[in-house]
Amino acid sequence: MKKKRDGLQNIVRALSFVSFVSSTTITMLAAGFFGGKWLEGRFDIYPYGRMTGLVLGVVMAVFALFKYIKENFIQGKDEDKD
Repeated sequence: MKKKRDGLQNIVRALSFVSFVSSTTITMLAAGFFGGKWLEGRFDIYPYGRMTGLVLGVVMAVFALFKYIKENFIQGKDEDKD
């Protein structure tokens, strides 16, 4: 029974990871795009606002992904003390 529960936990963990990656990527890219669009209208810098916003969105998404992986998948020093 324990083996079956561990398998189910692994499936739920994998689905959680996939949903986090997709939602974070979409959210960060959209925030970067619309933030860049706002900058273009505010400062009249037509193609550079959206490009900068998208690049920043990708950087923010990668940073959030690494942070999520570190917190949920990499064994920390605190867990080794137990």
